[in-house]
Amino acid sequence: MKPSVFFLLLLSIGIVCNANGHDHNDNEPKAQSSSSTKLPNSCENLNDGYELLKLNPTDPIVYTRCSQGFYIIDVNLDSSFTSLFSSWMDWHHSISGPTKSDTVNWKYWYHPRADDDNMIMYPSPNCDTCDLDVIKTQDINGYDIDINQGYYMSATTFGCNGRTVGVAICDWDFFSYQCYRCASSEISAHEDRVFTQYPVTNEKGYLGTCGIVIDTVDTTNIAHDYQGCSMQLSTSKPSIGIVGKYCMCAKPSTTSYFDVTDEEWTEKNKWIEDNKNKNVNSDNNNFKITSHVDDGLFGINEDDLPVYHLYQKDFTDGTYRIVNPGKYIIEEDIIFSFKENYDEPNGYGAWTPTVEEIDAYPGAGQSSDPYYLGFFAGITIETDNVILELNNMKLNNHLHFQYNKVFLH
Repeated sequence: MKPSVFFLLLLSIGIVCNANGHDHNDNEPKAQSSSSTKLPNSCENLNDGYELLKLNPTDPIVYTRCSQGFYIIDVNLDSSFTSLFSSWMDWHHSISGPTKSDTVNWKYWYHPRADDDNMIMYPSPNCDTCDLDVIKTQDINGYDIDINQGYYMSATTFGCNGRTVGVAICDWDFFSYQCYRCASSEISAHEDRVFTQYPVTNEKGYLGTCGIVIDTVDTTNIAHDYQGCSMQLSTSKPSIGIVGKYCMCAKPSTTSYFDVTDEEWTEKNKWIEDNKNKNVNSDNNNFKITSHVDDGLFGINEDDLPVYHLYQKDFTDGTYRIVNPGKYIIEEDIIFSFKENYDEPNGYGAWTPTVEEIDAYPGAGQSSDPYYLGFFAGITIETDNVILELNNMKLNNHLHFQYNKVFLH
């Protein structure tokens, strides 16, 4: 055999081996060779680092981090992961989950898990490792994370009923996602009860609003209808982080290799080249797509926002709906008692919007849409780039209004 022929043969073998992913351990994102025709669905037998996987024959190629033989589901790293879920909806600034009508647990929300009963999954709080010993030290709420667990939202996070609905001390921290449980001194004495806050892992009291509760991937604690949503009180819905935190580790029960078309190769390689320099993490040299949530106050320049001053007179005729960006400042104590009518407290339009006001309050006088049950809030924020400055003022329901709207807290 001529030397030149032998050299070409070695080169061909080297290309095929590297393209299948077995020897690839370079954390620097790079375009892959189009000479490869298959990709694995697993990080099994791959070194820790960044790889391209194809989880099922019809699924898109995903760019992921391998750790301990697991791949990390990180939609901030590669948004292609979102196509692998039964439905997708943003529920909070850093949390997504299924749509309102999609009543699933993690097993059926994530399609690869639904197709593989023996797939192992568990949370990865910082999206950087699948080492369980490390993960147990990372969870902000102190959960003892173990295999076949996942993140879930508590009932009040996605609009179902819960024992702590409307009790702010029970709810999670808006920015850090620290969650709590709380118990009251006397549940029957509504006005006088005092709530005590506890860590979320404490068995006392009831769980407040929290988007990253830990439960099993196949939990049956899911509401499937209106009755379950309103009466079950502890129902949940799966969730996952979208800003490089609160990810999931996954490991299929068997490793398979799936064909990749030239078009798929070209498209993914172009995506890698276009995105690898957008936001480089200096600790591990991988790239991450810049999140829509920035540090601090979401990147809002307060000086660029128009200012609105709110007084009691702005709350006479109904909910104050914030539909335009701006800084809204409460300038005095506010008592909510919309459209009060002491002469005819049960008369038409008393303490509730009428059908004539449907443009201002969608659903008024109807059987659906936000205001069909009346005024459910004193202030609603319905747009981005809003600062609501309470200015040390108090906002309360008038007792008469409270009695007329028993679902308000």
